[in-house]
Amino acid sequence: MIKYIKKYFFVFLILLSLPILANESENINDLALIPINYSEVIRKDSKFNEDFGKEEFEIGIKEVLNFAEKQNLDILSSYYEAEASKGAYWSSFGSLLPSMTLQSSREDFQGGEIITFAQPVSLDRITYRHMSMISYRMPLGGKTFFRVLAGKNDYDYNLAQYSSTSQKVIAQALMDYFSWYKDMAEIMLAEQSIKETEEQLKAITARVKSGFGTKLELMQTQSLLLERQNTKLEAQKKEKLSQKTLINDLNLGPNFRLKPKISEMSPLLFLDTEENILDDFIEEAYNNRPDLLALDQEIKYNKNLYRQVRSDLLPNVSLSAYYRRIGQEKNYKELDESTQNMISIDWDLMKSFGPETIGAIKSYKDKVKQSETNRDKQINEIERTVSEAFYNVRLFKEQMEVDHKKILAAEEAYRLADVRMKSGFGLNLDLIKAQTDLTKARFDYTNSIIEYNKAQIRLLYESGLINSKDILEISMWGE
Repeated sequence: MIKYIKKYFFVFLILLSLPILANESENINDLALIPINYSEVIRKDSKFNEDFGKEEFEIGIKEVLNFAEKQNLDILSSYYEAEASKGAYWSSFGSLLPSMTLQSSREDFQGGEIITFAQPVSLDRITYRHMSMISYRMPLGGKTFFRVLAGKNDYDYNLAQYSSTSQKVIAQALMDYFSWYKDMAEIMLAEQSIKETEEQLKAITARVKSGFGTKLELMQTQSLLLERQNTKLEAQKKEKLSQKTLINDLNLGPNFRLKPKISEMSPLLFLDTEENILDDFIEEAYNNRPDLLALDQEIKYNKNLYRQVRSDLLPNVSLSAYYRRIGQEKNYKELDESTQNMISIDWDLMKSFGPETIGAIKSYKDKVKQSETNRDKQINEIERTVSEAFYNVRLFKEQMEVDHKKILAAEEAYRLADVRMKSGFGLNLDLIKAQTDLTKARFDYTNSIIEYNKAQIRLLYESGLINSKDILEISMWGE
């Protein structure tokens, strides 16, 4: 009897629960408490798309280097500055040349005729005058020579500045390229996480419909999906800014929309910080940094200007030679010829020992000391920046290896959480946490790769070793 009562009691409970389940199924649409309109999240309408009508341009390291070297405005400005100083250097040789004057004239005089003793005499005359003069002004103390040397130093200074600007622009363009790609990678990772969350949302919805899920789980997954979509929007906004920065570096103009040539970022080995110690890179910087060469030329320039103004204390010596011929007709009848050679010394004591000269001497002497101080400061700064870049390369290399292991662990944790959830033994919160950790691990790994590449570029720049040819040979991205 008790056996039958238990049997019918369980049947009664099942029948009693059917209206509840039916009511739960009828109101399943009410579970979407947070409305999601995917078309509103990312608009594709050209009216709202800033890139509509722009030409898509695939870009890699090869294109970055090519456009940076040929079209960057800072490099072009520095190039023309160097060319202008070359012209000034050439013009300084003019002060070494003597002054020469050549004159020649022909004078026709028509005086008519006079008659003397019944014999007409013509008064017409043709007079030829030739004059040549050469003079050379020679300031004692080598003022002219130091002016030429200063012009050469100024030209070499601008050449070094041009090289320094080129290296700086190349390094900055490459790092901006890596930063832009990081933002692109963040968008791609956000899209991947959105797809995973959408699949998770479908599974949770099915569980709720079958009576095994709850409203809370559905709301949690919907919130996660909105968070992922918001992350993508933020990444897209960052990508727009970083893309404009890169376009400005390359001087491409506003009518281009950049697209990366590669689909996945890889760690590049531009240099080896394991075989080379820090002192090696500092020594390379001393020997190769063009800004140090520019400071060396600036010191020489100011020294030669100092010697130039110091020579104003001495007199100027002028050497001149004068020759003149005057004659009638072409055969120089009634020839008048004269020659004159002269040496003169010009010494303006009030100017040589006046406040203008003394003040200029003191000014350029102090400029020499200032240039030498700036070079010492730059040497100290080089030691600091090279050391910082060197240790950053090692740091991000180790971080990259750690983040790669984190990805493997996060992928396994997500797989196990998904299996437990599908088998009915797991919690939705555990699956959400596992997915969040996996998304973070993916982004951290991509970020560490990019930071590792950027740190190498920084070390190459700080060591004065950065150049387009070597970077292309190592990366092989543009091929």
